[in-house]
Order: sequence, then structure tokens, then C-alpha cells
Amino acid sequence: MLKIRNLYYMLCYAFDMPSYFKDNINVQNEDYNIYDLLGKLLIIEIDKLLKNGTYREYVEVDEVTRNVKGNININNSISSLSIINKKLHCNYDLYTDNILVNQIIKTTLTTLTYKKIDNKIKKAIRLRLLYFSQIELINCNDDIFKQISFNSLNYNYKFILNICRIINHSLLVSDTIDDTFYSIVEEKIMNRIFEKFILNFYKQNLNKKEYKINANKINYNYDDEIEIADFKLEEELGTRQTDVVIRTNNLEITIDAKYYRNMKIKNRFNELTYRQSHLNQIRCYMYDSNFKGRKIGVLIYSSFIEDDKYDDGVFAPLLDNPIIIKTLNLNAEIADLRENMLSLIDKITKNQVNI
Repeated sequence: MLKIRNLYYMLCYAFDMPSYFKDNINVQNEDYNIYDLLGKLLIIEIDKLLKNGTYREYVEVDEVTRNVKGNININNSISSLSIINKKLHCNYDLYTDNILVNQIIKTTLTTLTYKKIDNKIKKAIRLRLLYFSQIELINCNDDIFKQISFNSLNYNYKFILNICRIINHSLLVSDTIDDTFYSIVEEKIMNRIFEKFILNFYKQNLNKKEYKINANKINYNYDDEIEIADFKLEEELGTRQTDVVIRTNNLEITIDAKYYRNMKIKNRFNELTYRQSHLNQIRCYMYDSNFKGRKIGVLIYSSFIEDDKYDDGVFAPLLDNPIIIKTLNLNAEIADLRENMLSLIDKITKNQVNI
């Protein structure tokens, strides 16, 4: 199981906020399942948020009241006959924390209390909900998160709301949650985090003067001279999205990241090995790449143990498209995890002349 400190480290990079980890490096190592992990992280972040106070904004309020506030809306007051009851329609600005960012947090916390998570974490969430008693609940769908805009005053909400988005997106998949659902959703969520973690880690830590790092889209290579009678030409095969592509002047490294609880399958000798479909996938990426220099593929699997067979990587000398297969121990000490990732690229670039 992934440790909370290491997940925190991955999320900081996945959200493109690596300095956030340095500022909050005292996060403890504990083992939880994915929703426990995210719930625990929410508690940690909300506690820091509450120390500084929740973010507030001015919200326009239209209220029928006996006490005059702000501007009186004469037309509405007359048309609704509220004047007869000695009331007026008033418009005024209210400085409140009952706004979208806090509504999302409260809704996410409330949703988690009804889900299958550790009882201690659930109890801690209920205690934090007391601070949001005046906040309304909303429907947290993907469109809601698109409405958020960050500024210098609410930027400290960015990490929390990214966690909320992950939680709400995954919980929308099904109304009934069992162990099978948790397994599928955990891999789906974590695979995307794993991909973004590797991409942004290399963007932040490799020398930008030497390397260009992107997640490129790759088109299929067409042969315009091929024709088959009685068949129409299909011109819209679409594109494929790579996880990470690292380029130098004469080398292209294509990385495909795979997160699995049971990351590999067993071969006929009952040994854990990589998946052939993944090997074929990354080879196709390299084959269709228009890069003119040397090409090397790296298939990276998640791992949670030391001394894995593929820790140091193995080399498959495929014709024109050599591929390195490697595991990355996500439960390693942060310094070791960082060194492991950087040394991988260093080894490839130094030894490419022999490939």
C-alpha cells in the first residue's frame, strides 16, 4: 500500500505544485487505501486552512426584509405586494464564506462520511464539518470545478480542490461501492496521478536547456502510395496521447507509465513479468514518431517493495526501437525515489551511443 507521505509527494508534482511538498514536509508515513489517503490529506490541508480562516467574497443578495439594507428594489417590492406586509425587496452585498470553493469542500467531506473509509478518519472529517455549518451543499460535478478561478487570496485552496476533484470524479462512477469498485477506481485515479507525477517531475528537475519534456500527441504514419481496390480511404484515425516524451538534440525518450496494484502478470514459469500489450503500445508510439534521431522507449511500472526484479531496469534490444522495462518503488524514501528517477534519464543519455 502506498504511504501517505509518498502520495503527498506525487500529488504535489501531479498538480504542478512541487514547492508545496517542501513547505509541508512533516506529513507522516501511514498506510491507507486510496479514499482513506485522500480523506487524510483533506484533513491535513483543511486544518492548515482553518488556522488562517476560510476564504470569503462579496455576494449579491436579493432579500425581502423589514429592515432596509443596501438598495431598495421598488419595482419588485410593488409587484410582489410585499409593501402591504411592511416588507421591501432589498439588494445588498454580503461578505460571506458561503461561496463555491467552501461549498465544494463541505460537499466532498459530507460525501466521504457516507463512504467506506476508516472510522477514525470519518470521525475526524465530521469534526471538521462543524466549521462549515453555515456553508451550503451543492452538486459537485465536473462542470462545477471549471467555474473556479484562483487569485492571490484563494491560491491556498488549489491543492485542496484538486483532491476534492479527484474524490468527486471517482465517486460519480458508481452509487454502490464494493471492494471490486475500489480496486478499479483506485487504479484509474492513481494511473492518471502516476502519469502526471512523472511528467511534471521531469519538467521541474531536468535541465530545460538540455531537455524538452512534453506529453506529445502522435499521429499515425500514412503511406499515400498504398491503394486497395474497392475500399475507401480512412483519413481520420485520430491521435494517441503519450505520457512523457523527453528530447535532446539527437535522442527521444518515450515513457509510458503504468500504475497497478498488481503491476505485472505471471508467465508460464510462475514469475512476475511485464505485459506484452504494453510493450506493443510503446513500440507503436516510437514507430509513428517523426523524430529523426535515436529513439528509446521506457515502460515504467509502479512498485511498492524493495528489491523488485525490474528495479534497475531490463533492456529489450528491439530492432530500431529498443525499450527499457523498469519498476519504480513509490514507497521508497523521497530522496531515493528522486534519485532513482533522475538516474534513469542520466543512464540512458550517457549510454545511448551503445544502443
